[in-house]
Amino acid sequence: MRKKIISAIMLAVLMNIFCIEGVQAEGANKENIDEKLYTEDNSFWESGEVKRQYYFNGNVLRNSDSEMKNITLLEDCIKQVVFEIPIGDEIIKVGLVFQQEFLMDALNQRVDSIIEELIEMYGTEITNENVRLYCIETKENSARTNEIIDLQDLKEVIEVTPEVIKQIEPADLLDISKEVYGINEQYHINYANMILLHDSRTNKNTRCVPTLSSPHYGDGNNRYESGYQWFPGKVNVVFNEGLFSGMRKHQVELSYCYSEDELGNLAFDDNEALEMEITFYNYNPNTMDEIYEADCGYSYIDTSSDFDYFTNQPSEYLDTSFGDSDCEVNFCVGVDDATNLEPGVNYYFRARFDGNERQGYPNDGRFRVTAQSGYRFIGHGEWSVFAEEHDPIRSLGISEDMNWVPESAYDIWQWNFNSDTDFVS
Repeated sequence: MRKKIISAIMLAVLMNIFCIEGVQAEGANKENIDEKLYTEDNSFWESGEVKRQYYFNGNVLRNSDSEMKNITLLEDCIKQVVFEIPIGDEIIKVGLVFQQEFLMDALNQRVDSIIEELIEMYGTEITNENVRLYCIETKENSARTNEIIDLQDLKEVIEVTPEVIKQIEPADLLDISKEVYGINEQYHINYANMILLHDSRTNKNTRCVPTLSSPHYGDGNNRYESGYQWFPGKVNVVFNEGLFSGMRKHQVELSYCYSEDELGNLAFDDNEALEMEITFYNYNPNTMDEIYEADCGYSYIDTSSDFDYFTNQPSEYLDTSFGDSDCEVNFCVGVDDATNLEPGVNYYFRARFDGNERQGYPNDGRFRVTAQSGYRFIGHGEWSVFAEEHDPIRSLGISEDMNWVPESAYDIWQWNFNSDTDFVS
């Protein structure tokens, strides 16, 4: 994860949200964004294309005529199907990502495989009645006009389009009475044509330059450097190779646990978000024109093919890979509302991918784990979360002179981080 910031966020301010059946959508105050926001190149999306997320009322995914009809109506443009399974006090969200062609048989097979894994993991019975449709996400090139009328039990639709945003006119000061946050006494002052970072300790203002990927709408605090650790003090990553539904896969699980103090430092505002991400080294002749053999390495996972994931994190979202470099393969299931996290709970996400065979290069399977503090600006999910511009992404367990964990995912089955003893950079 780099200062992209949160890859798909380049699209967030372009988002047009509308709701169905009285569900309230969150809006954005575009007057608070600097004029320079609109100077970036938006040519990455062709005019007329649209990406949608359809949220449903949680009917049974299978053995339900309405849900099968919903999937059938959208099947030629499905990117991801998300369903939820209640297990004890937890709601497990499961995502099936279709990078190629959507096939109903593949959906059913993958659902069965995940149910089997969850039964083994939790030691409890799970039936088709427990599996409920939560969301269908369509691909970027899936402009449609009539399917909403025919979809059943639809709760909300989030639509993302490359709409033209009009340049704002300078106006009076909008908000100078914003609360002075107690972390390091910095906060943003928002004008219609500029945003300033005010430091109460020095009584000085610094001009911020908002962009599509960095709107500067967070609280402006650098919490970690001020002595307030906001990331979890304990993180664990497990690597596994095995057969899933008869296919050999590489599985990655990242888990973490917050103390009460750590979580208080993260969820200081009511719009805080969190991304715990694992990134794999992928610098090789396929991604670079020239590279020395000593620098070469291939990723442990392949995110360009279909993959599955599940998580017990609340307010979860699959972070988009839009804008990521092919040289680094990132995977993250984020949390867009950190106030829903609880101290002492072991949160996790587990995902399985087509695995790359080890190629015999020095850096095959190398990785790093990062933590990113963010904030919601528009709506919810991956299109709404931005990194806190004044609190950098933190690499866990490696020193400042290193970019990657020395070990390879091919050689170790587990990696641990403890903030009491390990490096943070």
